[in-house]
Amino acid sequence: MLSLRRLFSISRPRFWIYLFGPYIVGLAANATNLNDFSQPLVLLFALYFTLPANLLVYGVNDIFDYETDLANAKKTGYESPVPPDERAALWKAIALCNFPFCIALFFVSQG
Repeated sequence: MLSLRRLFSISRPRFWIYLFGPYIVGLAANATNLNDFSQPLVLLFALYFTLPANLLVYGVNDIFDYETDLANAKKTGYESPVPPDERAALWKAIALCNFPFCIALFFVSQG
């Protein structure tokens, strides 16, 4: 199993704003008052657009771009390639982080 620190690194926290930002902008565009920002579902999905969504985007990218990442100078410092022996554990972590939000979205969309 991959450590939380490793998963955090794979999710590229410095790029979280690329997913979280549009969520907040959309929320702000639709909000009628400040209380809209503190609704439980709003907070739940705000949480989703941090680690889980970014782990999905960047983790899948790292799984399929390993050979390219080996030639990438950026992948020798802050970021590091995901070697083949970490792929299965990363797939599991992606599923475990994202599945609860998929279930929540299913039930929210039914109401």
